[in-house]
Amino acid sequence: MSLVRYKTDQALTPWSALRNLDKELDRVFGRSLAGGQRDWVPSVDVEETYDAYELQAELPGMKREDIKLEVVDDVVTIKGERKQESESDGKGYHRVERRYGLFERSFRIPDGFEHDKVKADYQDGVLHVSLPKCETAKPKRIEVKVK
Repeated sequence: MSLVRYKTDQALTPWSALRNLDKELDRVFGRSLAGGQRDWVPSVDVEETYDAYELQAELPGMKREDIKLEVVDDVVTIKGERKQESESDGKGYHRVERRYGLFERSFRIPDGFEHDKVKADYQDGVLHVSLPKCETAKPKRIEVKVK
């Protein structure tokens, strides 16, 4: 077996392949191999109950009026902006770990839901969204009879 050396003028070197992977991860997940998460993407839990789909989104430090909830067909979209405090009163930051900026998260609900019965409330930094199931999407029990 012979050793193959990569030339810097070639289109794909081992390092450029790693950079391409890093860019792709950043594009898909908003994360980088080198720097962690680059943009703020709030965490969302989606739970299915008998009657509804329940979404809980962590949106700490946001005001209710900065959160928008949209429903189009079978897709629910949560979007908004968490703004960085601009008044520093002479404070000098040594480290800023909290993320700020625009965000948008969309979720397709497989069997649909009752659009006119959607409820949302926001308390203690958590957005709760209830998406009632359509009657056709609810599980039905069938009695098994003995012959």
